[in-house]
Amino acid sequence: MASFKPFLLLLALGTCLFFTEAKPRLTRELGSLYDDILTREFKDLLDEKLFGQRMAPSDVWPRKLRRFARNFDLDGNGVVTKDEVVGKTVEEAKNSLDTETAAEVADTVAEAWKAVFGMPENGLTISSDDIVKTADMVCGNEDRKRELRIWARNVFEEADTNHNAELSRSEHGLSFRMLHVPPAGLAASFVAADRNKNGSVEKEEFVDAVVDYFCNKSQDSPLFG
Repeated sequence: MASFKPFLLLLALGTCLFFTEAKPRLTRELGSLYDDILTREFKDLLDEKLFGQRMAPSDVWPRKLRRFARNFDLDGNGVVTKDEVVGKTVEEAKNSLDTETAAEVADTVAEAWKAVFGMPENGLTISSDDIVKTADMVCGNEDRKRELRIWARNVFEEADTNHNAELSRSEHGLSFRMLHVPPAGLAASFVAADRNKNGSVEKEEFVDAVVDYFCNKSQDSPLFG
């Protein structure tokens, strides 16, 4: 924490500057010293703030990513596998959607596993740093980030069952239940996606909400529960 003493010295010097009958040369010297102390003091405060930010990185991002991964950890063993993410999601899609849309969901989920997130075939341990590294590779690479946006658009189009270019609460809920968002989190998820608060979710705000969920390192989001 910055010392309070320099401010007392500043006050004393300021008093001298304004009320002393000292010669002009002394006044100039005191003024120069006053400026030097002021500069050093604010530099110290700024350095302290920046140092604190560097030494206390936010844990919002890894916590958010792990929460998303746990939605798919159906057996609760701490490892997300391809069968849990792809196989089970496709199975639910076949039970909830028409054959053509279910096939599209299958392609979209498989593409997300392999091409967008580049997940290993043997799965990913949720508590490991690998989950953060995976997201960092996606968000730090413009080509991979573009793939993420394309994936989000595909999810939107498959959820938009009446093809009116927006998601209702029921359409959003059906899609996000297949992504294993807990029922209790669906309302907050819809609010997070409906960024303009007009009661429906348009494609671009949906895509922005998805990308923000995975790539915003400082803000949490209930989009995926």
